[in-house]
Amino acid sequence: SAFTVSKEFNGVTASYSSVDADSGYTIKGDTGAFGNAVCFMGEGDDATAIKLSTSMGGNTISARFVSVDGATSATDVDVNTFQVTRALAGGTTLEVTYTDTDESGATIDKESLDIELAVKF
Repeated sequence: SAFTVSKEFNGVTASYSSVDADSGYTIKGDTGAFGNAVCFMGEGDDATAIKLSTSMGGNTISARFVSVDGATSATDVDVNTFQVTRALAGGTTLEVTYTDTDESGATIDKESLDIELAVKF
């Protein structure tokens, strides 16, 4: 089973998504609510996501908090993503994304900062 609920409050869009997978089902495909956390989802895993987004001063700002409840506790993962996008002159776009990945039981937790400048010709 899967569902997403979304509502806008005073310029902030809040959404909650949940997937409850059976032991023989793997979550894959177009799972935009879960972002890059989908790569951690295996057979029988459940997941929830909360996403907040708004526009402020010409920037689009979003935060996504994903929790994957693995079929075993050793495969639990939390992925938190913060993103700021700004349209610049001449169709250029600047996007800054910070992602913090916390894998249960893993010693290889990961933080990443991605800065992209898209230029249209």
